[in-house]
Amino acid sequence: MNRSLVSAVVLTAVLFPNCVKSAPDLPTQPFAYHEDFETADPVQFWVSNGEYEVNSKGLTEEKAFAGKKSFKLDVTLKTATYCYWSVPVKVACAGKLKFSGRISVSQASKARVGLGCNYVFPPTHHSGCGAFDTFDKATDDWQLQEQNLVADGDERADGVLRQNTSDATGANVVTFTDRWGIFLYGGEGSRVVVYVDEVRLDGEVPDAQVYAAEADQRFEPAREVFRKRLTAWREELATARQGIDALGALPPVAQRMKEVALKAADSAEADLTKFAEASYASPTDITRLESSVRTVRYATPNLIDMSKPGVADRPFVTYIVKPITNARLLPTSFPIVGRIASELSVTGCAGEYEPASFAVSALKDVEKLVVTPTDLNSGANLIPANAVDVSIVKCWYQAGVSISDTRHCLLTPELLLKDDALVRVDTEKKENYLRSGEGEKYALISTKDSSTLTDIQPRDAKSLQPVDLAADTTRQFWVTVHIPDDATPGEYTGTLKLAAANAPAAELTLRLRVLPFKLEPPALCYSVYYRGVLTPDGKGSISSEEKSPEQYAAEMRDLKAHGVDHPTLYQSFNEPLLEQALDLRKQAGLPTDTLYTLGLGTGSPTNAADLDKLRATATKWVEVAQRHGFGEVYGYGIDEATGDRLTAQRAAWQVLHDAGAKVFVACYKGTFEVMGDLLDLAIYAGAPLADEAQKYHQAGQRIFCYANPQVGVEEPETYRRNFGLLLWQAGYDGAMDYAYQHSFGHGWNDFDSPQYRDHNFTYQTVDGVIDTIQWEGFREGVDDVRYVTTLVKAMEAAREAKPALVKQAQTWLDGLDVKGDLDEVRGKTVEWILKLTK
Repeated sequence: MNRSLVSAVVLTAVLFPNCVKSAPDLPTQPFAYHEDFETADPVQFWVSNGEYEVNSKGLTEEKAFAGKKSFKLDVTLKTATYCYWSVPVKVACAGKLKFSGRISVSQASKARVGLGCNYVFPPTHHSGCGAFDTFDKATDDWQLQEQNLVADGDERADGVLRQNTSDATGANVVTFTDRWGIFLYGGEGSRVVVYVDEVRLDGEVPDAQVYAAEADQRFEPAREVFRKRLTAWREELATARQGIDALGALPPVAQRMKEVALKAADSAEADLTKFAEASYASPTDITRLESSVRTVRYATPNLIDMSKPGVADRPFVTYIVKPITNARLLPTSFPIVGRIASELSVTGCAGEYEPASFAVSALKDVEKLVVTPTDLNSGANLIPANAVDVSIVKCWYQAGVSISDTRHCLLTPELLLKDDALVRVDTEKKENYLRSGEGEKYALISTKDSSTLTDIQPRDAKSLQPVDLAADTTRQFWVTVHIPDDATPGEYTGTLKLAAANAPAAELTLRLRVLPFKLEPPALCYSVYYRGVLTPDGKGSISSEEKSPEQYAAEMRDLKAHGVDHPTLYQSFNEPLLEQALDLRKQAGLPTDTLYTLGLGTGSPTNAADLDKLRATATKWVEVAQRHGFGEVYGYGIDEATGDRLTAQRAAWQVLHDAGAKVFVACYKGTFEVMGDLLDLAIYAGAPLADEAQKYHQAGQRIFCYANPQVGVEEPETYRRNFGLLLWQAGYDGAMDYAYQHSFGHGWNDFDSPQYRDHNFTYQTVDGVIDTIQWEGFREGVDDVRYVTTLVKAMEAAREAKPALVKQAQTWLDGLDVKGDLDEVRGKTVEWILKLTK
């Protein structure tokens, strides 16, 4: 089954005429807008991201839902992947407001089209838009598209504000729609012929001026939080500048570092001024600001170190850097956002994987640098060197930042490689090349055409290979310590030996603190859409789908190691292959309590014969699963369905229940109100909403999160935060993001799809898995939840013996700042656990 992807801005809610969430205390007045397309063409071109050709546009008598005319639009996309047309209508999305419109699609060649609205969110400048639903083929006559604009606007506001501001949510703004639109999506050569008629906006809404006047008041709480953060950054910059100014004459290398640090301070102060005027900033803006602040923060001690006798004459210096961050460390980064140091520190529990990172900045050419870990010792206790895994972070070109950003070419840190030469990067041409097999055969993997990559066979080394560094470049190394399950608590010490062919040997001390408590499994269930399937001939591929048993087993082990115990199953009901897939999962150590399978799809049958067929299929799935020791079987509904497509599944979902199975599906707000009695597990799109979780829990159902964001963004901190403590705090039951791997063209080429970037937590090889920094960030999110789960259990155990301490811990936990420094949150969580278990 091909789980289709819907644009990230398409968030649909069903119609609830009594919804008054946005402005319950404001008086309302009737509002009615009607466009019948009988006298004039009001539709204007709005926006596109490329070239397109209008074959026909305007009023027509070819067909009409009411009256004699409708609006016709016939467009062919050339270089564009989207093209929007709109009609201005401004109205408050508060009180009650309903959209309805008729649409008839006579042609949709490699394209999708639908009606929707644009929303604006004062006092910010942000907006959000998209089709309510889309059609990708010709329709049977006229189709009705309806939407509750208040509910949809609230949800879009929350998603947009969470994505584009650091401290605000939808509750901090007011929402207006300023236009309705016709939304076309496709690629080169896509053609849409669509007719629109009888568009209405009706309801009871507050006065626009009165409603708009609430904007500043709503935004003030977020503004106040942001002001405090700005003040803290200003104070830190001022202190750091004083330290830099107090330094005397510096050697040339240190002087260059000082100049860069002062430029970073100027940049940070300019950002602070701009952010203060706007009263908010985006997460990307904050990442840039914090990178500048950290550069200035470390400048004084780094300059002192670089001024010491002999240091500037070394071929390279080492920096300790934060591993889980969205700040990009590139080969050209100077000075490093980190501290010049020769000691790495890691803290964790037995059985845990924990990351650390350092960077090597070459002052001269460095040839064949090798990094070798030693054993870690604590008295008589030893953790072997093979528990310390070292990779190099590969920067290569990607097509953008967001999953739908396919029109940029950005040097991006992402891959964790053992052999740096597996991927070659031409920074002048901005091209990537991938090695195939064991020789020196490379293929270009950064063009629109991947037809030459059919037979490519990438294979990484098993251990870190020597790395060359050109003078004035920097490379980041990633260290993962896998603390053995039977490790004795204590303080361990080892080294990372750095040896180069043309430089004196150097060392980094590696300190490991093994904590004296067992880390509990996470309170949340962690899953991911896993598209891989075993093939009948046993041969694999370099893709997200067809896997050999060797590839499948390696990816199952990788999922288990990253805390994802319940990946979905896409294998269809071919009994031998299905049984082999289940066995490989068990061999990897994955639990067998639940099986989430897209191989069992519900569809929306309604006649008795088709329902009986579905019942028989579901029964076979349950029987095979039970025979292999698996518990509950969940079948998949129609992906992201809304409106009639959603409710048409009611009979099918009941059949699955009758057969002893359960139902899960990706869905949006409004699903619960019409299908919540039959939906056992909602995979909810977008930022987590506590009130949605409460609805499902009150009905005895569960709710997971996905698409916040979908997989494919090279931001480890984003996945750590959004799929870790943010979900736990919102009361969600788990995560099931999309997807472990989804190749929209070739999985190693980010440039061959006009619509979406590849969704990769990992990359395929012939015999294993290439890890990424975003996948490591996700694992840290799982571990954050494990630590909080451990704290909650410790509080329960100490409730009678240490009631006052438990109360203090509960107060801290209730006020947990999931938007703050997650490393600090982890450290404080450890402190509370130690106090309670002492």
